[in-house]
Amino acid sequence: MAKGVCLLLERGCRGTFNLAGLPQRRSDLARLFAERLGKEREVEIVEKDVDSFGFADARPLKSYLNNTKVVQHTGIDFCAMQELIDDYVAKDT
Repeated sequence: MAKGVCLLLERGCRGTFNLAGLPQRRSDLARLFAERLGKEREVEIVEKDVDSFGFADARPLKSYLNNTKVVQHTGIDFCAMQELIDDYVAKDT
């Protein structure tokens, strides 16, 4: 994230930028964590429709951050979530 901020500042960029990784469904991320931790047989990951939670306000179906503007202005290459999880698991073991 710091690298992205520095690149934006160096290029004189102004405005709002989302320094987020690649879009990924939360259930896929949970499955990936479980798999990388060797727990995929011990946990049940259930997907539910957003309406089943009974939120008082309306929720969008797609609520991820779009990093296209950052990539266009900096050329930064976001790594896949798998790499980050693998690094995390390696440090934890």
